[in-house]
Amino acid sequence: MSNRSSRIFLLVAAALAIATDGCVIATDLVNPSLLTGLGFDPQTVIPPQGRLVVAFQNQTAFPVFFGAAFSRREAIDVNKFEVLQADDVGPDETRSMVLDCPIAVFVPAVAAVVANQAAVVVTYTGSELDVNRDYVCGDVIVVRVVQVGPGTAEGDFQFQVELLPGR
Repeated sequence: MSNRSSRIFLLVAAALAIATDGCVIATDLVNPSLLTGLGFDPQTVIPPQGRLVVAFQNQTAFPVFFGAAFSRREAIDVNKFEVLQADDVGPDETRSMVLDCPIAVFVPAVAAVVANQAAVVVTYTGSELDVNRDYVCGDVIVVRVVQVGPGTAEGDFQFQVELLPGR
C-alpha cells in the first residue's frame, strides 16, 4: 500500500472509531471521577439535578413570617442570593416550597412572630448550609420556630433547622 493510501485508510478507520465510540469518549470527558482526578470540581461542570424541599414550620401560638436566602453558586456573593419567603404561616402550620437544583448555599435567615400585636424577630445564628456538606439535592430542609415562653420577647422562641434525607 502506498503512503497516501495508508493515510486515507487510517483517517477512515479513525472516523469509524470516533463515530462508534463517540459517546464513550464524551462520557469519559464529563465523568466526575475523571474530572476530580484532573483537579476540577464536578459540581461546576455537571451541576446536581433534582429538587430541594424547604418546609417552614410554625410551632407557636402566633402567625410567623419566614425569610430565607439561597444561591445557585458556591461563592458567597450577596448580590447572587435569591430571597425565599413564607408569609403568614399560621400556628401549628407547615408551608413547603420546592426549589430546582442546583442550590449551592441555603441560609435560613429570619422569622418574625406576630405575637400580641407586636412583631418579635427571631434570627438564625448558625452558619449557612452548603450543598454536599450539609445537604444534597432531594433532601428536605425544615426551618422551624418553636415557642418556649409566653411570646413577648425573642428569648421566648427558638429558631431550629433540621435536615431530612431525601429518597
